[in-house]
Amino acid sequence: MGIEMVLVLVAAFLCEMIDSSLGMLYGTILSPVLIIAGFDPLMVVPSILFSQAIGGIIASNGLPSWNLLLVLTAGAIVGAIIGPHITAKFKSEKKLRLSLGILVTLLGIWTLVKTWLI
Repeated sequence: MGIEMVLVLVAAFLCEMIDSSLGMLYGTILSPVLIIAGFDPLMVVPSILFSQAIGGIIASNGLPSWNLLLVLTAGAIVGAIIGPHITAKFKSEKKLRLSLGILVTLLGIWTLVKTWLI
């Protein structure tokens, strides 16, 4: 296992720790980190969606009802299928990087605003 893979695993672990403690920000943090590290955005987006879906299913053990588990799982599966298809529609990697950057920035602003309002 190369040093790059170890660094990706460490980054994913740290992002999951943040996500578990705050309930959000796994993909918001890890996506730009992996893209800045040089990974292809067409591989980053589905990987993050898939890993978050699996993590959500595993973490859902404490949910109060099976109906909620099924709804959340169905939403995660739909997102994991639709997300890569939307990502693949971008003709240029530069446009994809720009749109992901804008999305991450807006999510960061939204998170800060929500934090200040609570």
